[in-house]
Amino acid sequence: YNDNELKKELGGMNSKNIYANGYYVFNNKKFSYPAAITQSYRQKKSCGSVIAGLSFYYNKFNFNPEEFPSDTKGTEQYIKYLFGYSLNINAGYAYNWVINEQWMLHGSLLPYIPIIKSAKYETDDTSIKLKRGFGIGCNGRIGVQWNYEHHSANFTALVYLNNLSNKPLGFTDFYNRIQISYGYRF
Repeated sequence: YNDNELKKELGGMNSKNIYANGYYVFNNKKFSYPAAITQSYRQKKSCGSVIAGLSFYYNKFNFNPEEFPSDTKGTEQYIKYLFGYSLNINAGYAYNWVINEQWMLHGSLLPYIPIIKSAKYETDDTSIKLKRGFGIGCNGRIGVQWNYEHHSANFTALVYLNNLSNKPLGFTDFYNRIQISYGYRF
């Protein structure tokens, strides 16, 4: 807030996030995007594709300054509530590298630019809705898939990076998820 960064672990903060994504795979006859995510699809040859889509991002933070550690007192302009959302256009590339019948590696990167965005914050005495400013983000995924006869295993790491910048306020949200799974086909 006003070019001040608070990089401490804090109690008294609650966050709610929603990420929703829809993609179109241009090379869908040869490239299988679900092969990187689930064991129900298998890709037999290495291939990539340009991917385009829409994504929606929503984030709401609630702060309770009374629960902040005592060494953070002094940054007295506490934000009590911070809300932001964006509807984004995504465009990027994904590739599945089939090493052999058993192993496949996946990588994808989809940067996005907001077409509709809004941010709002509230302090003890101010509530401001901000529409101007810059925003950008990215979705990235890496994955490894193993298949042998009826057995399959999968490792996927997904990263979302979202930045909503408005003067005097800006926030960057970094979210990651890791999935490890094993399956047996009957």
